[in-house]
Amino acid sequence: MNWKDVFLQCVQPMLAVVLLLRFSSIVDEAGFPTTLMMVFFTFLITFVTGWSSCTVVSRKSSEVGFVKTMLAYSNTEFALSFSIVYLICLLTATSTFLTSAAEAVLHIFSTFSLELLDGATHDLRLVSSVLSLITLGLCLVRNRNARYVRTFIFALTCIAIALHLSSVMFRYGEYKMHRVSDRNAMIPSPPSDEINTVFSQLFPAGMCGLTILNIGSKLQNSAPRGAFVAITVSAGFYGAATILDYMEFFARTSHSNSTQTTEYNEFLSYIYTTVPMAIVVTLACVLSAVTTLKYCSVILQSLSRSNQCRCFLWLAKGYSKRDIPIRCLFILSTIQILISAIGSYDILCIPFTVFYLFAYALFNFYVFLVKLSDPEIPSPPTLVSLSIAAVCFLASIYTNRHLALFIALIFGISYCSLLYILRRESNDDGEECAKSMYPTVLEQMHELQQEPDSRRHYHPQILLLSGSPAARPGLVDFAHSITRGKSLLICGYIIPQDPCSRSYLLQLKIDKQINDWLRAREVNAFGAAICCKKQATGANILLQTAGLGRLRPNILMVGFKTGWEKQSKETISEYFQMLSNAFDKQVGLIVFRNEITGFDVTSSIRKNGAPINDDEDLAEYVDSATPKLADQTSQKKEVPAPRGKLLNTFRKMSMAVNKDLESGGRRSTSSSNRFQVIDKHSISEPDQKIIMQQMYRFRKRIANARIDVFWLREAGGLTMLVPYLLTHAGSFLEGAHIRVFTKTDGKDNKKINEEQKTMAGILRKFHIDSSDLHILPEFAKPPCKQTYDDFKDKVEKYRIETNRNSTTKAEGTFDNDDLFNLREKTRSFLRASELIREHSSDADLIVCTLPSARAEIPSPIYMGWIDMLSKQIPPTCLVRGNQVSMSALNLKFP
Repeated sequence: MNWKDVFLQCVQPMLAVVLLLRFSSIVDEAGFPTTLMMVFFTFLITFVTGWSSCTVVSRKSSEVGFVKTMLAYSNTEFALSFSIVYLICLLTATSTFLTSAAEAVLHIFSTFSLELLDGATHDLRLVSSVLSLITLGLCLVRNRNARYVRTFIFALTCIAIALHLSSVMFRYGEYKMHRVSDRNAMIPSPPSDEINTVFSQLFPAGMCGLTILNIGSKLQNSAPRGAFVAITVSAGFYGAATILDYMEFFARTSHSNSTQTTEYNEFLSYIYTTVPMAIVVTLACVLSAVTTLKYCSVILQSLSRSNQCRCFLWLAKGYSKRDIPIRCLFILSTIQILISAIGSYDILCIPFTVFYLFAYALFNFYVFLVKLSDPEIPSPPTLVSLSIAAVCFLASIYTNRHLALFIALIFGISYCSLLYILRRESNDDGEECAKSMYPTVLEQMHELQQEPDSRRHYHPQILLLSGSPAARPGLVDFAHSITRGKSLLICGYIIPQDPCSRSYLLQLKIDKQINDWLRAREVNAFGAAICCKKQATGANILLQTAGLGRLRPNILMVGFKTGWEKQSKETISEYFQMLSNAFDKQVGLIVFRNEITGFDVTSSIRKNGAPINDDEDLAEYVDSATPKLADQTSQKKEVPAPRGKLLNTFRKMSMAVNKDLESGGRRSTSSSNRFQVIDKHSISEPDQKIIMQQMYRFRKRIANARIDVFWLREAGGLTMLVPYLLTHAGSFLEGAHIRVFTKTDGKDNKKINEEQKTMAGILRKFHIDSSDLHILPEFAKPPCKQTYDDFKDKVEKYRIETNRNSTTKAEGTFDNDDLFNLREKTRSFLRASELIREHSSDADLIVCTLPSARAEIPSPIYMGWIDMLSKQIPPTCLVRGNQVSMSALNLKFP
């Protein structure tokens, strides 16, 4: 979802309902200065509230939906009680929209002198009930072209506004919508000349302040731009309409028109304003009602699924793969029809305004409290949030004190009830009981394990051999950009020791530190530390034992071994054995290379002039990289802080820690955004700048990024899945453009066309435009001599003379026969490396098919292949699927 989608969802109800339905009469009744002040006040409140909402969505990017976003941002009792208040606001807004649409339909009927029942309130109730059923049906039907429908209706709205403003400017007719008579109404309409009534008719134009909280993680960086553009455009329209309406009103009261002009104006009013405006208002109001009713049903479903609202669990059931809350939709539609029966827009706009003002007051006041606890949050200034909260609260009381008291009682009762439930579920020490989550999660794990094969979808579940994640933060951040908290990520640490009592204690300590580090860095992953002398054996053990049930790794991810050509034969043989074991186990394989610097920052951070190598120093380093948490203060012995300016800087700046973990284990509102901005004056030494850049490279979003994919062969589809996932919200390459390069094995045009059609079908599965597919016939050419010489220089150290009398060779070596037998593969990979450097030297990421890591391939030759493929400036990700055809996978991307 980009900023245009956010703009359309926010601007649609702000423009069509008020501007075309009531705004002309508002200017006539309130006057120019008062109307201008009310417009400024409305959009000032909307702007500040939208600013705070954008901050919440951008910081809590891993959450989806209003309730989950609020639970991540605030404490449980406030989040759920505020969600109940906002649920009432959305339900009232839905009724107001459908009543407005019914008024527009009756306006068309009155133009043709048609009456259904009484020509007044009964007709309004009948039409609004029919429109409610239509809205319910639209909520249940899946519309793949919803974006185009919304764009089309917005275009019609703009045309209708242009007609409205032109009718005002050139004064060629009556442009006001006729109001429905109060006959047979339950409540009489309020006096139209009172300022609170006029303000209530205008304030629904500012309802988008909290809209983006309903969408959550789909937005992230799109939220501020779309919401603020919508508010700015709407404010501009209303300001222009205020001036033009006042000019027309002044001219209409100062001059009288002739009879011929009046007839001409009535004809133009019928053709250009009456029917078109009424149709556009009807379509826009129904579309807005569909959106608010969907949000309303999702919020009610999420509330029913929370542990504190178990009495409404029967409402939590969803239907079909889209988890449609049908039960919630039927109940809310029934309540909405009853609310619409109260009266016309002039009556319903009063509770609409009061409820939204109260919700804005609560939200801005809580943002004010959060800002006091952590001034570094990029939300509105504390005084601005407090002032807006106070003004909204006073305005709601001034508009209707009885309705303000009603919604305040609902919030107070909900808050106190939830606070009582939470305290009852707590222990005497203030810690939540284990039964609150453990049985639910265990039950869901059993349900997941028993799920039939027809409903199972492929999810990338990664085992990352990161070692100490504090030592390789860039590698962890890149893996998290793929999973984004929506699939499994395990950070494996193989302690190079044989199992013993001392190593077990070290394993428990490091395992706790890894999980604390991941939580503090806001990486949704699990830590797994084991003791094993050999890295390849430890990786094999983790592949077999890590995970539980269906939550087991299906992808092994490792960092490229920088400087492998200087390592011993045993070292590169063990590294290759890790890759070969994963290949034999038929799991996906990812090798990621970060230019020439690698990922390990321990080689740059030194302690007393010596690298950190031994186990005790490494444990101390991990502990120093992990900030001290509140629950660690009870330990008797504390690890002394490491010396050296560079390591102190790393310890202070590598992580933003939750400051309020002491309060019952709740998430802090002061935790910084996952994409952090480092003050350039906080790091003084050049080496420190390099280290900090290396640590935070894959946390800062790259604008207008490009990913180049080199599809060398079909190997399970993972080569296309990884770049596709990296373009989603929450990744440092969000919204990146993907180009695909592939080779052809045929020389005739017919075979090339067939291969192109096959690749185009694969690209459609990943929603990639086929115009970004490039078939390179240059793969058939041999590599140049310089490339081959570079390859020989890297592997020459491990070559031995051919021994015809011996059938075995030492590990990590090869002879001329091996080089001859693999000459075609070597030629292909060396040529591919040249094409990668030729076409993708300016890309932000290169994804390439990883060569098969079969056991019969000598490890130096294989390391030379992947070294040459990834030997370029951009970061390179070498990917190999799990040998299962992509057409056989039931893919559902997170």
